[in-house]
Amino acid sequence: MKKLIHKSDLVKVIGKDNVFTRALASVAMGVLGVNKINRLYSPSAHLSDYPFTEHMLDVYGITYDKNETEMNVIPKEGPFIIVSNHPFGAIEGIILYNAIARIRPDFKVMANFILSYIPNLKDVFIPVNPFADNPEWGSSIGGIKTAMYHISQGNGLGIFPAGEVSRYYGDTRRPVDLDWAVTIAKLVKKSAVPVIPVYFDGMNSKRFYRLAKIHSMLGTAMLLNELYNKRDSHITFKIGKPILPSELEAYDDYKKMAAYLRARSYALEANIQNEEKKKNVSKLEQLPPPLKSNMLLSELNKIRKKSFLFSAAQYECFFADYDDIPNLMYELGRRREEAFRAIGEGSGKKIDTDVYDTYYKHLILWDKEENRLVGGYRLGIGKDIVEHKGIEGFYTNSLFEFKSQFKDVLAESIELGRSFVTIDYQKDMLPLMLLLKGLMIVAYRYKDVKNFIGPVSISNWYPIFYKSLMVHYISKEFPSPYAGLVMARTPFAANFLRTDPNVLLENNISSVEKFDRYMMKLSNGDYRLPTLFKKYLKMQSKFLCFNIDPDFNDTLDGLLLLTFNNIPESELLMLMRDSSDEEKEMIKKRFYN
Repeated sequence: MKKLIHKSDLVKVIGKDNVFTRALASVAMGVLGVNKINRLYSPSAHLSDYPFTEHMLDVYGITYDKNETEMNVIPKEGPFIIVSNHPFGAIEGIILYNAIARIRPDFKVMANFILSYIPNLKDVFIPVNPFADNPEWGSSIGGIKTAMYHISQGNGLGIFPAGEVSRYYGDTRRPVDLDWAVTIAKLVKKSAVPVIPVYFDGMNSKRFYRLAKIHSMLGTAMLLNELYNKRDSHITFKIGKPILPSELEAYDDYKKMAAYLRARSYALEANIQNEEKKKNVSKLEQLPPPLKSNMLLSELNKIRKKSFLFSAAQYECFFADYDDIPNLMYELGRRREEAFRAIGEGSGKKIDTDVYDTYYKHLILWDKEENRLVGGYRLGIGKDIVEHKGIEGFYTNSLFEFKSQFKDVLAESIELGRSFVTIDYQKDMLPLMLLLKGLMIVAYRYKDVKNFIGPVSISNWYPIFYKSLMVHYISKEFPSPYAGLVMARTPFAANFLRTDPNVLLENNISSVEKFDRYMMKLSNGDYRLPTLFKKYLKMQSKFLCFNIDPDFNDTLDGLLLLTFNNIPESELLMLMRDSSDEEKEMIKKRFYN
């Protein structure tokens, strides 16, 4: 049997060759897992480079996801760098090489001594010393130079910038990499090539961490055992979107840059889908059939004189009282629930209506060509609600607790809620824009009103990491001076996984559009700011608080306060672009005087 590590190799590590060291080496061959590794190594010993890793993974029974969509971010030509966390100590290096070398045979990996000791991989693994006393990896300068040259020749390089394997440090609840090496940040900056973050999910055995806590070398001595323990397992890893050199230009502090690259790797954990995206069907009441369109149209015609606001293209907008629209209210409730369920929200009832509908007003968008309901809003006139129902009469009071000092703000506001566009019309932005235009016209009618207030939802389908990131960004960039007067009844508990949101968002929050694009990049195109959230932020809404609504499939609600004279004129005029110049001036005068 051809062996990877011989007893004589361990004797050299332990000390002089004598009876004692040979006996100790014999014991170590078993304790450290060397004998087991040698048995598995033998069938692959005749191979090298990519064929060796392919055969080795097969012998070990180790599989991993070959996500072609993610693999497409790997450049087909030209230099690039991959940076990854280091949870296991060996197998992630082999998998990373195996996955990328399928596409780029020139790919090499900077590896610790465990991997660089394998002669079959000496041509594709660049050795470094993770135990250098110099935090700058000074004793690995030869490996750094080799890596730089490799990149300069237009090749790809993989790096584990922590150097050491992830462990429990301080009060961390999960194993985590040490701070990534500043030397690697310098290498990345100097190379000026795309950097692709990678995240490996998983951890070593409890025994490994116990020994590593005593001394890092004890943990390292067990890495062969940990490699053996990974047999017959499936390893999950995620590949992120490339970080372009231009994105790193703002970093003149290499320590901050290394922290940012590390955060980009750990942020990819959020993209591992462990949750089913659908609410338990047994909890959902079946939606009822629609009413005949002629019944709805007849009702609209009856209220046309009283409730018509405007028309645009094939759409008409109405502002109606509950008592005037019994049939339309049925359809509003049915269509609301249908639209909300489609994005993981909703009450679960067959029709989404409640007691608030009875004394709130209703904004309705209607397609006059198709004779169909397109969308709507529910609007509460704050002054009327305060006068007749008190603070308890606001729907938002069921989600948020208001201090008495906030009563005056509520009285000067129109409460927004239950906004929706029916599923068939969601691909077109025009219906939403027309609903927002309807809000502006309604606001014009109530001369004493200064604000819109209301909950804006984020579906529970969003992973908690992305919800946390949005809440952090919005709370930091769009805070309301009244925030101290509002408390969530079911507070949202943020979870940033193993990242620091301030590090992750540095240089990426200069505008709503930039943050939105950044969310898309982090999530590999799966998640972004909800459309209505994005629009409200562009209109300079401020946010008071965030709350979880257990009656709406645990939807996350942000309570916005949009003061009319804070709305940028460009946003207001865009909503009113189909109006006459006279109407535009009337609206401007109402909002800004």
